[in-house]
Amino acid sequence: MSRRGRIPTYTTTLGIAAAMSLTGCSLALNPELPSSQGDACTRNTDCSDLSATAVCGAAGRCVEALTANCSNFTGPLGQDNVVMLGSINPTVGDFSTIGLPIEQAEELAVVELNDSGGLPGGRRLVLLKCDSGGSREQGLAVADHLVGTVGVPVILGPAFSSIFIDVTTLTSAPAGVMTISASATSPTISGIDDDGLGWRTAASDTFQGGAIADLIRLRGFTKVLALGKDDAYGRGLLNRVSEELIGELGEDNFFSLTFPDPGTTPNADLAGAVASALAAIPDAEVAVLLGTTEVASVLSLFETALSETSTSVSMHYIMADGGKAEQTENLVKADETLIPRIEGTEADHKNGQLYTAFSLRFQQRFSQPAGIYTANAYDAVYMVAYAMSTLAQDQPVSGRQVAQAMSRLVPPGQEISAGPSSINAARNTLASGGTIDYDGASGPLDFDLAAGEAGANVARWVVEKRANGDIRFINVGRYVIDSSGSGEWTELQ
Repeated sequence: MSRRGRIPTYTTTLGIAAAMSLTGCSLALNPELPSSQGDACTRNTDCSDLSATAVCGAAGRCVEALTANCSNFTGPLGQDNVVMLGSINPTVGDFSTIGLPIEQAEELAVVELNDSGGLPGGRRLVLLKCDSGGSREQGLAVADHLVGTVGVPVILGPAFSSIFIDVTTLTSAPAGVMTISASATSPTISGIDDDGLGWRTAASDTFQGGAIADLIRLRGFTKVLALGKDDAYGRGLLNRVSEELIGELGEDNFFSLTFPDPGTTPNADLAGAVASALAAIPDAEVAVLLGTTEVASVLSLFETALSETSTSVSMHYIMADGGKAEQTENLVKADETLIPRIEGTEADHKNGQLYTAFSLRFQQRFSQPAGIYTANAYDAVYMVAYAMSTLAQDQPVSGRQVAQAMSRLVPPGQEISAGPSSINAARNTLASGGTIDYDGASGPLDFDLAAGEAGANVARWVVEKRANGDIRFINVGRYVIDSSGSGEWTELQ
């Protein structure tokens, strides 16, 4: 997968003075450079003899911040008076279309905050960017580097629910490090043992699963297949949809199963899962596909299987946000008969004019539209920075302090809108002991502080072919959830 929109990289042949002046740029070191350790240290500049990108690490010894899978950063890495943030997203490979825009949104927020003076006292933020590859093993490995070697207080991500759960429960929370994900949506996350250190700016799929079930009711479908990827994200959505529909439709008319995760299962038998589903309900009217980029392959297998039977069924497909991907676009380009037969849902994280302003700044910087969950990632950085603005300026920042300070960012308090124009007001209010009510690009983010999450409405999207032949996804409906947790679908005007 191409790494679209990445800004140019600069190697450490620049020399330390020039490299440190490139705040806001991503620099890349030799990806084979080892994570070496040096002398004892108390500040980053004690480590300048090791390399231009060495820092004073978690154990009070000089370490190399960059590794093969943590090879880029934004901000004045190696300088003193900085706070390091770790980022874990799938930015290389099949999932880069999801992870890279999230990482870019994090970068945009860091640049805006640094350009506006950083944290109180002039401390600047440094974003150390790590690639999870979409795998548990690599995600845990880079988390161990960020926590155990570099010593970051906060990790942005991981992007995927299963990796978020593992990193938070096994690595970061036990070390007192806060995680905050822009896109980990599994309902399972609400109940994990995270010691108050696991947060997310994306809404739980409890809401989206109920919205999908109501969309099926609205369409009048009575014979339903539901397939979910065998990971925390897919299982969470599948369980929620099944809870809603199995009793209503009965086992003869509703069939669900999980399909293997291609990211963890070599030669995953997606075809076997499709065959099992069609054998259970051969005259199914709709297939609900709950996964990520691989759902395009699952859909293609459904179409192939149906074309080889005598049935005249024209299957309708409903996806969640994970299916809103380049792979689905390419499938539709090859078969435009799918356009009216595909629709999907996603958490409604586009907050009017604040989202529009954010997306324009994103497009200006990266020359591409803001992707799904980018606003959530942008807000995560702002909220972490604002929480840090409440802390003592001359003391190290800890993840536990940041998590506890999140209570200063929810109502009541001074209303603060997402974006650079409100940074000074927010920073000054918080530094003086006040509280703010943060209205994000992704939504109000009125956190349940005990759960570390905020609810959201759900949007409905469809596939559209533009006049120039391009395929795009557009939001056309909204599922508005009331105070009781129930919702209703309406069309956007």
